Amino acid sequence: MRLVGIAGTRSDLTCFVCNLSANSHLERYAPGGFFFGTGVANKQGTMVRLTVVSQSSEEVVLKVEGWVDEESVALLEEEGERWLGEAERLVLDLDGVKHIDPAGLALLRRWSGERLVLRGGAMFMQQLLKTHGLI
Repeated sequence: MRLVGIAGTRSDLTCFVCNLSANSHLERYAPGGFFFGTGVANKQGTMVRLTVVSQSSEEVVLKVEGWVDEESVALLEEEGERWLGEAERLVLDLDGVKHIDPAGLALLRRWSGERLVLRGGAMFMQQLLKTHGLI
């Protein structure tokens, strides 16, 4: 697995991989392909984390954890667009998603089709996706 993104704004936020602060992590690891996005968290200080679980030219599996809302959806959109450009199919593993708001649902609607697979998620997530015609 490779961490591709953490979004958050709390000043005490640190990377769970290397235990560095947000600014130190960005300076040290951004050139190596890691991304630590500051300034993308909701008012409660919750965040979204994206992890590449597997990748090939046919399929990329991206694990999504946390809150997908209007303040963090930009990170998911950026990473998703990148992987959709590199693989035939993007699989979003939603098991770790705690919340998704209309902005997150709108993004999934824009991506919906044969190239996007939505997998997992709690029962409330499955029902929400069904209600909005995404699964």
